[in-house]
Amino acid sequence: MALLYHYSLYFVKICDRVTGTAGKVDQLLVILYNNIVIPYDEDRGILMLCTRCGRQLDDGAALCPHCGQPQDAGGGASRSPDGDAAERQRKRRGCLTAFILVLLALLLAATGVYFLVPRIVKPDNLGVSSSRAAYDSAIAKLGIAEDDAPQSGAAGDYTVKYGAPHDVDTGLTSEELTAFFNENRPPYDAVKNAQVRVNGDGTLEASANLDTGYVFSEVLNGRYTKQDAQKELPMLGLIPDNVNIYFKVRAGVEDNKLTDLHIVAVQVMGVTIPPSVIDSADDFITETLDGYISRTCARAGAAIRHAGISSGTFNIRGSLPSSVTRAPVHPPRSTGA
Repeated sequence: MALLYHYSLYFVKICDRVTGTAGKVDQLLVILYNNIVIPYDEDRGILMLCTRCGRQLDDGAALCPHCGQPQDAGGGASRSPDGDAAERQRKRRGCLTAFILVLLALLLAATGVYFLVPRIVKPDNLGVSSSRAAYDSAIAKLGIAEDDAPQSGAAGDYTVKYGAPHDVDTGLTSEELTAFFNENRPPYDAVKNAQVRVNGDGTLEASANLDTGYVFSEVLNGRYTKQDAQKELPMLGLIPDNVNIYFKVRAGVEDNKLTDLHIVAVQVMGVTIPPSVIDSADDFITETLDGYISRTCARAGAAIRHAGISSGTFNIRGSLPSSVTRAPVHPPRSTGA
């Protein structure tokens, strides 16, 4: 309860201090990050913090000299074991905390700062429209014969079968990428209302409505669960099932792995995630996305030898499945039968 109080206190301060611009939310997320990540000393390990005010304490302190709060035996945050175990614990906590702060932006939006974020209802409009004609052009370039998407049910109600792989070397426009993620999609698709814009400077922008459950189960592959996040920050129980996201990146893919990833900007529900938070989890983000690309390619029998942006198009070279077919499972799993 003391930890919940500690974080709630910061949330109250946020509500008190935010008065009119989304930029202030960005600054306060930095404050949160600097206070939630437990300080780490190379010689002493994880340092002891007050369970009330969060300030650093001397080892074994019974009372906080700053606020007078009595401390439990061992303190609010005791030192971790020495050696490799301590290092793994520190890195895991740091990565999870950075990821949680991205989710914390959702909490800020969902519990009372709606007036600050103009993009809370719909994803950012990047000015790229979706059409069936652009979709047909995209799958023709990719050489994929795709069946008509199911109109009901859940993902577990269908099995997906992929055709034999074939070589592909092509480029897709912003309109084709946008249509590929929007047209002929089932209602249970994790990404909705997507827009993708390929820029002349080599960056790619995207906005969409994203299923948060998909992030935990597929992108993170169960490495961190929603329960893990709630242990770190109990208020995260308020995360909505679907959120609006925006990102701008510069990156490429070589042999199913990201190369030269540079995250220019990320927004969740219209709130900008501070660069310091993103930078602190850079290795974690790359490792997570590499795993997601690898698993997705393995499932589809695909291989991306090269992908990147050139001359205003997203270019891809490798092997992709020749067809995608979704067959219903009997009885449907979502019915519980």
